[in-house]
Amino acid sequence: MHARKALAATLAVGMAIGPTTAAVVTLGALVSPAVAQGDGHGRGHHATANRGNSRRDGGSSTSTQARTVTLRGIITGTPTATSLVITRVDHERNNCLAMPTTETIMLDSHTTFSTLSNPSAAVGDLVTGDKVAVTLNVPAGTGPLTVAATSVADRGAPAPITCAVRGTAGSGVVGSSFTVLLRANGGHHHRGRGNHNSVRHGRASTTSPASLTVSFDTNTVFVDPGNPSATIQNVAPGDRLIVIWSVPPGTPIANMPAAAKVVDLGSPPPIRYRAAGVAASGAPTTSISLTVNHLHPNVAPTFTDGSTLAVQINPSTVFVDAGNPTATIGSIVQGDRLIVVWRAAPGIAAVNLPAATRVIDLGH
Repeated sequence: MHARKALAATLAVGMAIGPTTAAVVTLGALVSPAVAQGDGHGRGHHATANRGNSRRDGGSSTSTQARTVTLRGIITGTPTATSLVITRVDHERNNCLAMPTTETIMLDSHTTFSTLSNPSAAVGDLVTGDKVAVTLNVPAGTGPLTVAATSVADRGAPAPITCAVRGTAGSGVVGSSFTVLLRANGGHHHRGRGNHNSVRHGRASTTSPASLTVSFDTNTVFVDPGNPSATIQNVAPGDRLIVIWSVPPGTPIANMPAAAKVVDLGSPPPIRYRAAGVAASGAPTTSISLTVNHLHPNVAPTFTDGSTLAVQINPSTVFVDAGNPTATIGSIVQGDRLIVVWRAAPGIAAVNLPAATRVIDLGH
């Protein structure tokens, strides 16, 4: 009864405002509340479901999309119809202490080739030693080296790069070469990050040989500050050196040609060495026999705990003995605890230490 009254009232209002409007109002009144609330349980529900399906469809589509990968390097060996070997280089930076990474790229009948002068080249137009950019269309979840290359672009001979290492001269000249003792990591300034052998990063791992044989020729320039006419003869063992080459990127350190430049910075400033022990004998005259029992952090190389060392002295050696302002080497008796100090070049062996600068006698 109440529903019929409500409908009659609605129809009356509709007649008052016009037949078209009445039909719309009547339809809205007859529709169930759940459907009438289109932004809630009706249309809203279906829209949400559609958006969910769209997201799922979109996610599925994205997961199967391929990605474009570009690998750069130097052509190694002779390319074939099915493969191309390249040596990766680290963006042609000073990477002469890097271990080059070699990778084999798959080729097939769909791979296209180009050179600087021929955009429609063939695989036979690729030149060993040229730098190359390889493009691959790699499906998601697939490794780049498991698919054939889409295109290979030969970009010609690479420009040489400047490669430099730091170290000290380790020996004199033998023929047309000399030995350089390299600093830790060869003085190489490039920082390694992550897996340097990975295809993703395209970086090679760094190595640090302890020494390096450096060749020179008539074109090698020797630079010695203060000596404008420096030659190889001015390089002395222990001198700090910077060796510079100009080579194609990716050249291994072992295959370096004659150096382009050798900068001789002279011998390094002396540093302080210390050792502690006991006098192995009494009444020394020209040297002190020291049995080492404590290795200080700045102990000279080849020092070992328990070893016996002949400590040399000279007129400049200072002897310190509490309560004895006129202490000399003759004041030392067997069993005295001693601290010996030297100033010498970095890296010097214990047996090659010069005369001690100071000997501190702590008594028994």
